[in-house]
Amino acid sequence: SKSDFVSSIKILPTGNITVIATYTMNSYFSSVYGYDEYSDIIPIEASNHLYALVYGYDYFIPGQHRGSGVIMTIQINDTGTINPTPFTTFIFDTYGCSRPDIIHLENTTYALAYSKSVWVSPYQSTGNLLTISISTNGTVIRKIDAVTYSTVNSNYDIAHCQFLDSIYKDVYALIYTIPSGSTARGYIGTFCISPNGAIYRTVSNVMFDFQLALKTATNLLPCYLNITDTLIGVCYQGDYDDGYIETVKITMTDTSATLKNIISKSGSYSIKGNQT
Repeated sequence: SKSDFVSSIKILPTGNITVIATYTMNSYFSSVYGYDEYSDIIPIEASNHLYALVYGYDYFIPGQHRGSGVIMTIQINDTGTINPTPFTTFIFDTYGCSRPDIIHLENTTYALAYSKSVWVSPYQSTGNLLTISISTNGTVIRKIDAVTYSTVNSNYDIAHCQFLDSIYKDVYALIYTIPSGSTARGYIGTFCISPNGAIYRTVSNVMFDFQLALKTATNLLPCYLNITDTLIGVCYQGDYDDGYIETVKITMTDTSATLKNIISKSGSYSIKGNQT
């Protein structure tokens, strides 16, 4: 695509929506990098109207599918005016970035989940978790820690989907999909990140404490919402036009200063669509 935009909008109490300003990203990215795939944006903590924009793009070499993941910082003031000049850019992956999801942890620390698909005969698709530091003035971005949480080989160029959020203290949950043939199977896993950005993992580089498979064999574009401190609602697209809502219980106990978490499926509901 060469239609890549960031827009600021105004929503009135009456429900009217007005576009204030639009920043055309392809004037920067398509000329410097390539074609976009997915993006995400988040406010920079304690900054002066600054935002971190995560951007994944693709370019093609004969017989290969490659791209990069980029973070740029931009300014949007209280009136909605967008500064067209990025404060800085940071390439966090030189092979690709699909469906990124970024959240703020603490102070200048952020966590980013994303996937990439690399042609190595067949495709090798990986899910990745990265922690970074972004200065409050938006001029410095640096990597803190990184781990690959899933690697699969597939004849299909299907990347993971992922959605990341905080559960309790340093416990986080990640919903992600693993490509399987032409479809993708979904899982939810719990893990821990320290306030300084260190990702806890075992000596064998496994970061998840516990994992649970979602209900259906196909799970696309998953997300979840905290209902209570121990219960979350999961939503995703299944086969064809079917939509699913599941509830998941996450139980945490603190024993000998080690936080243990257990996840279990509470229930599910299927929203059937027209299969075509």
